[in-house]
Amino acid sequence: DGRVLTILNTHLGLTRADRMAQIEGLERVLDHTHGPVILLGDFNCPPTSREIRRLLQRLQATSLVAPKTWFGSFPVR
Repeated sequence: DGRVLTILNTHLGLTRADRMAQIEGLERVLDHTHGPVILLGDFNCPPTSREIRRLLQRLQATSLVAPKTWFGSFPVR
């Protein structure tokens, strides 16, 4: 229908401080994005984390269940 869909892919850092700084950067991008947005990637934190809760203040989750992923042959986190 002519609308623009913005897709953002991220890989957040391993520390909370890094992730929060990166989320601030994502928020600045979102401030200048119009229309529907899909944010995806490796967030390196659980869905109940402060970082995800902050993102959910601006975005809507498409799934309430996060798949378990982890490197190796035994994905448990």
